[in-house]
Amino acid sequence: MIAVTGKPKSGWKEYKLGDKAEFKNGKSRPSETETGTIPIYGGNGILGYTDMANCQGETVVIGRVGAYCGSVFYENKAIWVSDNALYTTPKNNTDIKFLYYFLKNMDLNSQAEGSSHPLPTQTLLNSLSIAIPDSLPEQRVIAAVLSSLDDKIDLLHRQNKTLEGMAEAVYTHFFIDRRKVSWKECPVSELASHQKISIHPNKNPASLYYHYSIPAFDETHMPIPGLGTLIQSNKYAVTENTILFSKLNPHKDKRVWLISSLIDANSVCSTEFQVMKPKADKYLLFLYGFISHPGNYN
Repeated sequence: MIAVTGKPKSGWKEYKLGDKAEFKNGKSRPSETETGTIPIYGGNGILGYTDMANCQGETVVIGRVGAYCGSVFYENKAIWVSDNALYTTPKNNTDIKFLYYFLKNMDLNSQAEGSSHPLPTQTLLNSLSIAIPDSLPEQRVIAAVLSSLDDKIDLLHRQNKTLEGMAEAVYTHFFIDRRKVSWKECPVSELASHQKISIHPNKNPASLYYHYSIPAFDETHMPIPGLGTLIQSNKYAVTENTILFSKLNPHKDKRVWLISSLIDANSVCSTEFQVMKPKADKYLLFLYGFISHPGNYN
């Protein structure tokens, strides 16, 4: 979909990003109000609500400081963009929804300047070389396809939250409240296997992948779609009816992902996750509950 460097595709042209988008800095965060309905955007999304706005209509917001430096958000209503973010609107025959997805896939955090506190400045963003479709209708078609994928992801997110709630209830009812003394202990390896199938998405640069990462878990609890060319490091394959849990502080952060049969092809996860595959589907909910609440089983 998006070319940042290299020879542009047929019908695509090279530009400086500043030729296709106008960037502006946000302003100091206003006071939140009890009656406020206007979102206040910072570097990591909505911080609160106020009665004032400094942007109207369709706007793309870019986080500029902190852990979420380079995060990209889209809104189509009045908002206030704080000084922890930039905002942009398109210019010169550029569709705003296309611009949003373009920026979202550019990995702006890796482009940021500065050693201790990197920032995506206006100067930096304006200077980036890009290649995009010169045709506005083509941009809109690409944006429409990606928008439909976002809708699908939102639906799967709600389905997954429902499934996780059911798993919690089943686990608590059958394995905590009604746990029997006669039950025997066994190693987890009798019920599940540790799955480590290596995938290199950048070997298939034009393929669409669904990336389960720790930032994706923390921000939306849904995988992030992206082309193979944008995913540089090795990943693990994610298959249906599996459980992902993070290697980093597993007992503190409780990053446990229940993967049902409602999974997209080309799903992969960061190697920061362990992939557990139950040896029978009937063990899935029990193992999810066990991994999520290890203190209940001693």
